[in-house]
Amino acid sequence: MTNEQLNRLRTTLRTESTYLSDKELLQALIKDKGKTTEDINKSILSHAIENNWSRRRLYTLLDEIVMEVQNDNKFPENLYDLLTNLLDRLEGNVASEAIIRLNNDPSDQQELSGYVRSLKWIDIDFFLNDR
Repeated sequence: MTNEQLNRLRTTLRTESTYLSDKELLQALIKDKGKTTEDINKSILSHAIENNWSRRRLYTLLDEIVMEVQNDNKFPENLYDLLTNLLDRLEGNVASEAIIRLNNDPSDQQELSGYVRSLKWIDIDFFLNDR
């Protein structure tokens, strides 16, 4: 994903009424010191699926948190790796089997892989209709 595309996503996301509460919730899930890496992964993905978040919404929120983690020593040391792994799995920079499937994603693994790797999910024109 280009920096321009990501900046446009961030700008659009920040105008939404639930932006801050969504981001704070993800931060709380991530900062829970009693959770293992696997627990954090499950918590984030379960919340995204239960709340019908789009791939671009989850990706953009996590990307912002990754930037904060890089600059803040209050987060656990392994958190950066965990979050960048999630971003790679959301963007399709992994083996097909490791790509994260969210609501409204194609059910066929090859279709999912093609859809995610094509980056069609970041189409700004449809951003406001896909939450």
